[in-house]
Amino acid sequence: MILASGAIVWIQGFQWFVLLLLVTVGAAFFLLGYYRFPWKRNTRRCPKCVYDMRATPSLRCSECGYQASDESELRRGKRNRLLCAAGLLMIISYPGYRLVLWSRDRGWSPPLSTWRVAKSFTIPSGAEVEILEHRDPHEYGKRCQVRSSDGSIWSIDDYRFYFGFMTKDHSRRHLGVGDDITGDGNPNLVVSIFTGGPHCCMIENILSFQPDGSIEVIGTVDARDGGWFEDVDGDGSYEYVMKDLSLSYGTFGFNTKAVNYPIVILSFNGSRYVLAGEMMRMPAPTPAERQQLITRIRSGEWHSYMWGKCQLWSDMLHLIYTGNEKVAFQLFDEAWPPGIEGREESLARFMKALKQSPYRAEILDMQ
Repeated sequence: MILASGAIVWIQGFQWFVLLLLVTVGAAFFLLGYYRFPWKRNTRRCPKCVYDMRATPSLRCSECGYQASDESELRRGKRNRLLCAAGLLMIISYPGYRLVLWSRDRGWSPPLSTWRVAKSFTIPSGAEVEILEHRDPHEYGKRCQVRSSDGSIWSIDDYRFYFGFMTKDHSRRHLGVGDDITGDGNPNLVVSIFTGGPHCCMIENILSFQPDGSIEVIGTVDARDGGWFEDVDGDGSYEYVMKDLSLSYGTFGFNTKAVNYPIVILSFNGSRYVLAGEMMRMPAPTPAERQQLITRIRSGEWHSYMWGKCQLWSDMLHLIYTGNEKVAFQLFDEAWPPGIEGREESLARFMKALKQSPYRAEILDMQ
């Protein structure tokens, strides 16, 4: 810690030394250039072209035609504009740099663009895609900028970008880069963002290039650990399929091996991606199938968190997200083992977790 503090003091002292040196040398240059040093004693020279006028009796220069006002003007030195300019530049350079840093810390940015183009490519629809990086190496993050044929711009700042979409086997394909994936005839671009972090996060931005050249965002999906595009109903357009991991940060904890989180399907409805309830709907289990679920749930270790309750939560979530919420709560009443405490508290926590889902309203409409 002492070494680090000493290093900081040394750096700050060195900065002030550089400032003092620049100001001193700059002032010397400016004075040398501005002050008119006399020529050699008894030397008459033209103040404009420095022509030797000792052989010229008049005040007019025979070389350039300059007319001096009096004899003393011919014997004065000439200002050096280059030295003056160099001196002024040195005087104001370091204070100007510190002023820019001070202003930037307070929200002002200099006229120079803070971004530079790292890579760019053009998609089949004619739109140009650019990945921009900060000019300042100490700044974090990148910017994705999409410019359509009519000049419309869509941009977003984040950490890492991918283009095209992920299929179910997690192999990246070239679909979703300028071709129509929604079936409405408009080219699309899928921009996937990886935000970084231990549990996060993939965000899918689905862009549509309209006939008038504008760019419209028809879907922004917070996919957490990621999902995939799939033609679920075989109609030629692609749906987005993922697990609803928004539930994982509440009651259940981030343990996908313990709780089998429910599948969500999003489809394009003509203007944007929404929950596809009809594709998610499944028939309710038969009495025999429900009895099998009860037997499997009760066979778990209920005195630990890891299996008994998690299996119950998994089966209930599956039923709720397939349009069978009433059956899910019947299963809760039937499968909770006699003698196990915390029944009401656990149900309250389960309901609280359900409300955290951004799709809760649409899930209710499915029932």
